[in-house]
Amino acid sequence: MENYLRFNCTIKVCTLIVSIIVAIFIFRLRTELCRADIESEKAAFLSLINQYRQQNGLQPLSLSSTLSTAAQLHSEDMANRNYFSHTTPEGKTFVDRIIEAGYTHFTCLGENIAAGFSTAQAVFEAWKNSPSHNENMLNPCFEEIGIGLAYSASSTYKWYWTTDFGGYDDSGSGGGGGGGGFTPNTNNPPNRPEKPSGPILGHVDEEYTFTTVSEDPDGDHVMYVFDWGDGSSSMTEYVPSGIPVGLTHSWSKPGTYSVKAMVRDENGAISPWSPIATIQIIIPKLNVVVTSNVNVRITVDGANYSIPMTFEWLKNTIHNVSVPQSIGFMEGGRYFFKHWSDGIKNNTRTIVVRSNVSLVAIYEIQYLFTYRTNPNNFTSNWYSNGTVLKLSVEPFIQIGYGERLAFKKWSNNATDLNISIIVNKPDFIEALWCKQFLIKLYSPYGIPYGGGWYDEGSTVKFWVDPRVIELENGTRRIFEAWVGEGQGSYSGCDLSPVIIVKNQINETALWRTEYFLTVDTDYGNPSGTGWYNISSTAEIFIESVVYESPVVRHVFQGWRGGFEEKSNNITLKVDAPIVLKAVWNTEYYLNVSSEYGEVWGGGWYLNNSYASFGVKPPSFHIIPYVFEVWEGDFYSRNLNATIVMDGPKKVVAKWRRDYTWVALISISIIITCTIVYYGRVRRAKARSKQILHTTPFSLK
Repeated sequence: MENYLRFNCTIKVCTLIVSIIVAIFIFRLRTELCRADIESEKAAFLSLINQYRQQNGLQPLSLSSTLSTAAQLHSEDMANRNYFSHTTPEGKTFVDRIIEAGYTHFTCLGENIAAGFSTAQAVFEAWKNSPSHNENMLNPCFEEIGIGLAYSASSTYKWYWTTDFGGYDDSGSGGGGGGGGFTPNTNNPPNRPEKPSGPILGHVDEEYTFTTVSEDPDGDHVMYVFDWGDGSSSMTEYVPSGIPVGLTHSWSKPGTYSVKAMVRDENGAISPWSPIATIQIIIPKLNVVVTSNVNVRITVDGANYSIPMTFEWLKNTIHNVSVPQSIGFMEGGRYFFKHWSDGIKNNTRTIVVRSNVSLVAIYEIQYLFTYRTNPNNFTSNWYSNGTVLKLSVEPFIQIGYGERLAFKKWSNNATDLNISIIVNKPDFIEALWCKQFLIKLYSPYGIPYGGGWYDEGSTVKFWVDPRVIELENGTRRIFEAWVGEGQGSYSGCDLSPVIIVKNQINETALWRTEYFLTVDTDYGNPSGTGWYNISSTAEIFIESVVYESPVVRHVFQGWRGGFEEKSNNITLKVDAPIVLKAVWNTEYYLNVSSEYGEVWGGGWYLNNSYASFGVKPPSFHIIPYVFEVWEGDFYSRNLNATIVMDGPKKVVAKWRRDYTWVALISISIIITCTIVYYGRVRRAKARSKQILHTTPFSLK
């Protein structure tokens, strides 16, 4: 027996050890599979966000190990400690966590978090549809990303995502270069070029072209060099041999100049100089005509003239010419110098005479136009006649918090913010403004209406809708009052008050919280169901007995739900939605009746309970009553019986009269009487015989 117990104990220990090993193996296997799924989803998210950025013209994000550490640690922290926030319970922000992970670059940073999404596709779509999160995913400042994902079955949301963004990428790149060389060559010198061909007479500072040609014996490309005789020379590019070439030159001084040329091939060999060609350069007299489109006087070399005026000057001489900058012709109107006909925009200029020329001083009509687009300043400028002046104003000018100026119209009654004015006379225009104040409405529930900016002195009606907000959990908020701040504000219980705007006003809606108390019952008419203010007292009452019929009734047993109590009349404090369920027992009436005797056991019984009943036979009767059977909802021949009360029951005791002993007495009397009778007859016969013997007689 002892060996059997030891063997049985050994078997149980081995079974326990094997179970523990299997459980550890399954746990580690599930953990490894979960980690594999997490890494797969993180990789899928990196692909999704980079595709999304490229679709929007942005560079993809590289994966940062430090940012990934910060993101993963935060996801695991939220999952393990069951919270959801950018800030840890200790108060560390995402910037603190990123720096602690080792990402200490001075750059732009960002973070997205999400909870409850098990796949990369799901969290990507959620962030994409959120403006602030989508802005982070498409921020061009970011170059790197860290992705974190953690799972905890015991947490509220199970899955926790974190993406940390940074604007510094520490990856590197590089490049390379190349080279080249040449091959020298030699050749015979070119032939002597021909005498340069060109004009023999010219003017100072005018350009003239001379041409020549030469051939190279080896057919090399050649370059021509011209000596212009004034100490300067010019050369061409390398050109094919035997093709005439020409160069242009001008001489700045009068005189006779010798022009010659030589040739150099592409290997450095040169030819002799060509024969000399001569050109005589002289200084001509040129006509300069000065006019204007308006009647003005001109100053030339310090002397005043009326224009139009024609001047005869030697070529290349220099003269100073000036006309007035502006000439007034009316108040707010003037002729303003625009430019000379040759494009010079300065009204005072220096003319170098190089050719016959006609110069026109061109003036335009200008008008003085003044405008005011801001109440604090105005602008006056001269504008050319017909100028389309585009004026614009901002719709509002902020003065301070809750106070601003609002544009109403221009002084010419135009109401657009942007207008165009054709300047064709001196004029003035200004923007007209009015002061506005901000009516700021705040309500933690419902939607407030009527808030916004209003003109000073205007009448404003504001309200909140709906007045009652019922939630699904048996809670509702009811508007109670407004509390106002600022001159002219309203404080009171009116849902839609009217105020006159005199200053910036803050109005805060106050709400009270009510909870619904539900009294649920299958029977009776309870009181107390309804809405109650938070922390108020509710009185609940229900009948203790409810008769469904004379033979069926329901007896109150107590309350279940938010409050457990056996009394049918209770008082409780309402601090939350409450559902009270009345608990009842159903009872059925057992009607026990009998025409004779004394019955017992009748009355009320619980549903499906057992009821015992019976009848006590009646007292002595001459003709006794004998119990025969129970009839009605139960049949039995026993005086005392038990019945299941699964409904109202009625039983009736049936009796019969017992005539047995009466019959026996009757028979006994009859027999007795018969015996007496026959006895008397017999005695009578005996006496008769005696008489006959003593008194003889005869009969015939």
